[in-house]
Amino acid sequence: MYELGTPGVAMLLALLAEQPKDGGEVWWSTRRFERRIGLTASTRTRGTKELVDAKLLFTRRGQRPNDKKTFAPESTVTIYKLQGEAAPTKAARKKTVAAAKRK
Repeated sequence: MYELGTPGVAMLLALLAEQPKDGGEVWWSTRRFERRIGLTASTRTRGTKELVDAKLLFTRRGQRPNDKKTFAPESTVTIYKLQGEAAPTKAARKKTVAAAKRK
């Protein structure tokens, strides 16, 4: 974590602030991210890369459920999951370590 730059630390704080209590996954609408979190898209991209390179974050592409009220189509989003030392709960850290050992 000492090797993280400002973008990495900013994204780590954003992810920790938005984290569900069970240490689950997080995703944001790209249209609302900057307004909601206060970070630019470039900071989000650089910070995500720093966290992934440091093995503190796992990302994957997933489908956001459609809004039944507006009939909007499903959209693809990036889903973020903190791992290792950055995982917010002891159980999540143990799960990440166990999964890494299996690989």
